[in-house]
Amino acid sequence: MVPLLVLLLDVVDVVLLAVRVRLPVVLSRTGRCCCSSSAASLVSAVSCLGPLAPLRPYAEGRVRPVTALLAAPLAVLLSVLRRPPVEGRSGRRGAARRSVRVAGRCCCPGRCCCSPLPSRRPRPAPGPLAVARPGLRRPGPPGRLPWPESVDLDEVRVLHATLFLGPVLDMGPLLARAVLDLAAADAAAGLPLADRLRAWARIAAADAAVHDRVLAAHLAAHPPPPGAGDEGAGQWWDLAVEATVRLLAGSPTPEGARLVDLVLTTCPPERAAGLHRRARAALGSAPAPAAAEGEQVLPVGAERAGAWSPILPAPLLAGFGPLPAVPHRARPGGPPDPRCAAGPRSRHHTALEPEDLRDLAAAGGPLAAAAALAGAPDAGAVGYAIVLQRLVAADPAAWTADVPAVLTALVLPELGAFYLAAAAAAARRPGAFPAGPAEAVLAALTLSRTLPAPANPHVPDAGEYAGRAWSALLAFVWRTGGDLGGHLPAALDRLHTLVEPLTRPPAPTPPPAPAPAPAVTAGGPATPAAGPPAARPAGEEQQLPAGLPQSHPAVRALDCLLDYAAAQAPRDGQMPGDVLNLVAAVLQARGGDETAAAVLGAHLPLLHRRATAFTAAHPELYALIPGRPSPAASWLHERRGPGLDPLLLAALDRRQLLAALRAEPAGTLAFRVVHALLTGHDTLLGDPTDAWRELATGPDGAEAASGFLGYLALFTSMRPLDRTSVDTEQIWWTAALEAGLPTGALAGAGDFAASLPDEVWLPLARRSAAHTPAQTDAGKVAERAAAHPREPDALLLAVHLLARPAPHGAHDGDVRHHARALLQAAEALPAPDRPAEAAQLRRALVEAGEVDLAHAPATTH
Repeated sequence: MVPLLVLLLDVVDVVLLAVRVRLPVVLSRTGRCCCSSSAASLVSAVSCLGPLAPLRPYAEGRVRPVTALLAAPLAVLLSVLRRPPVEGRSGRRGAARRSVRVAGRCCCPGRCCCSPLPSRRPRPAPGPLAVARPGLRRPGPPGRLPWPESVDLDEVRVLHATLFLGPVLDMGPLLARAVLDLAAADAAAGLPLADRLRAWARIAAADAAVHDRVLAAHLAAHPPPPGAGDEGAGQWWDLAVEATVRLLAGSPTPEGARLVDLVLTTCPPERAAGLHRRARAALGSAPAPAAAEGEQVLPVGAERAGAWSPILPAPLLAGFGPLPAVPHRARPGGPPDPRCAAGPRSRHHTALEPEDLRDLAAAGGPLAAAAALAGAPDAGAVGYAIVLQRLVAADPAAWTADVPAVLTALVLPELGAFYLAAAAAAARRPGAFPAGPAEAVLAALTLSRTLPAPANPHVPDAGEYAGRAWSALLAFVWRTGGDLGGHLPAALDRLHTLVEPLTRPPAPTPPPAPAPAPAVTAGGPATPAAGPPAARPAGEEQQLPAGLPQSHPAVRALDCLLDYAAAQAPRDGQMPGDVLNLVAAVLQARGGDETAAAVLGAHLPLLHRRATAFTAAHPELYALIPGRPSPAASWLHERRGPGLDPLLLAALDRRQLLAALRAEPAGTLAFRVVHALLTGHDTLLGDPTDAWRELATGPDGAEAASGFLGYLALFTSMRPLDRTSVDTEQIWWTAALEAGLPTGALAGAGDFAASLPDEVWLPLARRSAAHTPAQTDAGKVAERAAAHPREPDALLLAVHLLARPAPHGAHDGDVRHHARALLQAAEALPAPDRPAEAAQLRRALVEAGEVDLAHAPATTH
């Protein structure tokens, strides 16, 4: 894959250069040679692009064809795409990266097409591309295409966003389009056809089918004038007839169909008879094989003739009999026109245009537009969700004035779900829901009970849009203090009904069913077995499986009920009892379910403050058991959760919290813990020395302690604004030094090099390096120590850092460099001020590999 990726990147560079320097315009308008400034810069840049460097020498004359610039890269791309992976290809990477330069004769003496420099001597052409050596090029599997047949080269543009954002192999159409654009510039400049196509032999050698498509596109775009009988017209007709015969022998492509249609329509009389005879042979007009009694056998080529039939004259279709039906029709009543590519439709495509619906809504009101949507041939398609979002956003007051009437006009529940989701998105707009959102909420809840549950949250369907509608509307009502009026009890009842399946244990996971054997009918194709039963509506599910997605209606309803309870409880003890009873039932049935734990964890801070009696009676809310989901564990690891809440953190079991911190010493949990320590909650983990000892227990304890110490250092170096404790890091660092931790547990102390004053940092850093010489970020530690040549702690710190390599040896060179600078600065001091530890540092440097210091005399002045 490496040569392919390198090649594709080089192709992009060539295309961008060709576009930016506007080489075809320069050559066609000015008539200058290829050594003009723009052309020379492009050729020089292309010659340095590795596999794209071999450019066919340009033709003689003052105006050179520029089509050859991209013909060779396209051939290379096709060769790579057609080449299957082969084991043992030694040297392929080197061959693909080898730079080959080809120099051609130029009209400017003393200069070369490969470089704008006048004095560079041209190199001889080495021949074929290095990447296309014998033994490396093998034919690919039959039927493999470098790009989809639905791609029409006439509709491709260089820097086309759709193709650039598509698969990597869609680079082929872009490069083919660039070849055609350069050939068009050559044609506009008056170059003969033979000169324009001279370099295209490489494309034909790499992929004959793609060569015919590109050739057909160019010939159809540049036919000879009507009645022309010169040599150029004869060359065009010779190439066009040969290409037509080859194209008719295969499946139609848009480019080929346009050329075939042009040739068969405008063919000169003297060529028509021979052309029709060869075209008939290419279609395959052999007699039909013998058929058994009662069996219908189509003539050979009938299927191909049926595909080409819209552009073939009647004489060519005679003898084929009734043509077979084409499976994919662009229009009813006949086969698709091969001159137009039937590209795959987007899942958001709709038969009705949004602009027409907007005009209809403006003229006849929302009900008229809703009736038109209900009568669309593809009514209910997912694409109408976006259409309705635009319609409602254009006039939210009109579309939300009478929700039941609009739902009645839309008829289909899918359209109703799309409409309600669009109305919910516009709820904050001025004038939306003049009569209140109650009717929309009830309708969305009803749809959630009747529609199947969302199958994939990443590909929203009608059930997903219905869930979005009522959850967004109810959240808007709870948070803005809106009123559902007399519809509140009905809405709460429907929410409770949706949540009720979560109060039962999860359904057991069914064993994998064996693959059903396909049913084979006599003389007919295999018919697939019956698929799984249709999904049951969300409100009728009796037992839900574990691990539900967050978009499931039951999960959404639980979250919405907790939001409602929060809105009803400004103080402790005022949460609705029915909601708390429901939460207790969910805890009992699905205490270890990850999805339920995530929903309850998001609301745990609120429950902790406003339902203290409930949380005291359910300690499982605060449990932190390794490998088992819980609301507390979900809250601890939620990065976008509701606040840091040190008080809730202090309510967790200390030993369980330390065990969780041991498993994740530098993540979201560590962030919450360090923030609590810096904001005045010093006793969160108990005595610091005991906390370090407990954190460092177990097989990975030393690594966990080092990770948490490093995280403490990094967090304090950022100087959080809400910090209240002044010396937290100093207290905990000192406690780690006094806890008697195992070797390696203080490696994270190296991250303190960016914080703490020198008088505090130097002694602690020296003690940490004495305990664990392999400090993280040892290079910065040594650099900071080198600024204090008068301090014995600085020299001893450097000695300890040299005693053993840094982790993974990443900073050994930096440590030696800064330690040597520290030694030189210390020895340069006057003798009374020179620390005695300088001799130890010299010895440590010699033992670390700085052997020249063993012979250099120490400064004694």
